[in-house]
This record gives sequence, structure tokens and C-alpha cells, in this order.
Amino acid sequence: MRRRNREKAQAQPGLEMIQLVGFRVRDEDFAFPIQDVREVDKMQAVTQVPHAPEAVVGMVDVRGEVIPVVSLRALFGMGADSPGPKSRIIFVESPSAGGGGKRTVGCIVDALSRVIRVPKPSLSEVPAELIGVHRSFLEAVARMDGRLIMILRAASLLPANGKEESS
Repeated sequence: MRRRNREKAQAQPGLEMIQLVGFRVRDEDFAFPIQDVREVDKMQAVTQVPHAPEAVVGMVDVRGEVIPVVSLRALFGMGADSPGPKSRIIFVESPSAGGGGKRTVGCIVDALSRVIRVPKPSLSEVPAELIGVHRSFLEAVARMDGRLIMILRAASLLPANGKEESS
């Protein structure tokens, strides 16, 4: 039945679809809009940065470009990372502050799922009751096959200009 619902949604003419790169962090489903994803790599050694915020694991060298890497588990308060054979780093891009170029950040995820095509009408706004910093990470929520998939906003994963508010 789920397959028929998905096929029915895809078969309806004029129904706008969006593509997402789906992944899991702990037992939750998340996704990035496909246009924000630069690439996906297997887990690799990450160079730690002294005094970095808890969620910033460190940095990696990707073909000569040094890219910061964040732990989505730590960022979302879901415990410490325990990278396994299915762990991946998803590199996402967002516009730089000031509009000049793009910022790239690597996000450690527990497992990559797949590219998902979701009908635009199945998207919901993030409930206003979800106050605080965690709401700022969410772009929307997609309903698919009886599950909720949290769509992340790549631009919110690192503080603008690399600065973080003091606590």
C-alpha cells in the first residue's frame, strides 16, 4: 500500500516534487534538500580543533579544501557519536554571510538512506511551539509512509562567520 501511495503521488500530473538526501541520526529520519548537498563520503579521520564548540568535531581536507565537520548527534543533543561502518559525512553548502560565495560544512550521520522524492504538499511548517535553537535547524517536516522526516537548513549548522555566541 505504501508503494502504491508513493507511485500515486509521483504519477499525478502537475504535482510538484522535491528531492531530498535522506539519512538517520540515532533512530530519527532527517534530510537535506538535494541542491544543498555537495557530496557524501565515507567516515574519515577528522583533525580536532582546540576549544571548538562541542558539536564541531574538527576539520577534514577534501581535495585541498579544509572543511569544518559537525556532529549532528551533538548539535541536536542526541548523545556522543559512535561512528560505525554505515556512518557517513554529508558535505552541504549554504550561501556565505555577505553573499560572497558558499560555505561548506561536513555533517556526521549514522547512516545514509536514499534520495527521496516527496510531493511538495506533504511538507509542513515546523511547529511554532518548538522554540529555541533546535527549531532554527529545521526547514520543514515531510510526511512520508507514515513517518516524519525532518528537513534541515544547511545555513544554520555553523554560526555565521565562524563566530559563536558566548555562554
